[in-house]
Amino acid sequence: MTAGQDSLSPEEPVEEPRPAPDEEMSAARPRVGTGTAPAFGLLLALLLVGLGVVGVQEGLVRSGAIGAGSWTSAALGAGDGIEAANWMVPVFVVLVVLGLLVLPVVVMRRPRKTVTLAARTGVYLRTADLARITDSLVDGADGVIDVHSSATQRQIHVRVTTTSAGTTKQVVDGDIEARLAPSLAALEHPPRVKVELRSEDLT
Repeated sequence: MTAGQDSLSPEEPVEEPRPAPDEEMSAARPRVGTGTAPAFGLLLALLLVGLGVVGVQEGLVRSGAIGAGSWTSAALGAGDGIEAANWMVPVFVVLVVLGLLVLPVVVMRRPRKTVTLAARTGVYLRTADLARITDSLVDGADGVIDVHSSATQRQIHVRVTTTSAGTTKQVVDGDIEARLAPSLAALEHPPRVKVELRSEDLT
């Protein structure tokens, strides 16, 4: 082979340096629920829309575009001459208490809707999916005719209906825990399992 042919030979691929394991992927952030803040935001938006309608009506009345009376003038006239009364004190206290109760609800932390898997890159599983996984695993147990599960970050509540009235709760608990153990082992903080047993006679 000539020197010219050597220069035309394909070059061997050069492997690019890989990043360090801790720099390959940043951890994902856990999903959270919307909480109650949007509901109060909607109420506030409706209140602002109402104030805007009152302002538009006031502007139309003052410009002579409509002949109706002013809503703000009517409201101020209805409140004119009101004097202090004993009923105002408890009403004021109730309003203050309601305000203090609403304030933490609005600013409180949004509810967590996921559980963390034992992974370095931040992998999360929704609690609704965890409940469905629990149903599929428990549904194959002997004697189980119905199962319904609900899950949070701290607890999995399993409602089981069996065909045998003589089945003890300890046996069912042990069977369910054995079936869920491999899946729960993959979670960083496995929730505790609570089993609610109900027997149904099909004869």
